[in-house]
Amino acid sequence: MRQDKDHINSLIDPAKNIAIISARHGTDGVAAAIALAEYINDKYGKNPTVIYPFDQVEFNNELLMIRNVNSDLGTVSLKIALDYSGTNIESVDYHKEDESKLILEIGPVERDFSMDRVKYELNGTSYDLIITIGAPNLASLGDFYLKSKSAFDKADIINIDNAVNNENFGKINIVNPIALNLSTLILTKFGEWEYTPGKLAAKSLLIGLDG
Repeated sequence: MRQDKDHINSLIDPAKNIAIISARHGTDGVAAAIALAEYINDKYGKNPTVIYPFDQVEFNNELLMIRNVNSDLGTVSLKIALDYSGTNIESVDYHKEDESKLILEIGPVERDFSMDRVKYELNGTSYDLIITIGAPNLASLGDFYLKSKSAFDKADIINIDNAVNNENFGKINIVNPIALNLSTLILTKFGEWEYTPGKLAAKSLLIGLDG
């Protein structure tokens, strides 16, 4: 449907970092995710991250020859910045406390040192668009969702599924319970979006359709 394509365009066009996450559907789900990633690469010039947050032995490893498949959203680090202008800081030390705290000791500083001069931020890839494949709800992504909930809260979500019990949790929901499997659903959408799959997208879908 043209309207369908216009809707996803409105989210893909401005997105800087895109993650495509397959729920636990093995080869079918990963194949559909990879094919969709190739579509976005071909049509928008963007390179989504494909994620399967389960054991990779569950899908055909030939798919890894088409595109890398990650198991998570990537690592995040904590960056602490200190404005030390006008101070006489001589040392920076750290130690663990109570097995759960990391203590930084910086000194010497003046007694009226303002804590406003200490800033912190999290560094890592921040996804502004997440596309789920084959997830009737976010809970179906298991521990991965629980550990990454803040990332989902910050991102727009496109929900693609063929389950009759899908909860339509996305900003855009592409749900077709009639589709035999996820690869068939993606292939059908490619036709509606007037996209002829390239070599990699076609190979991925063939693997998915073959099971």
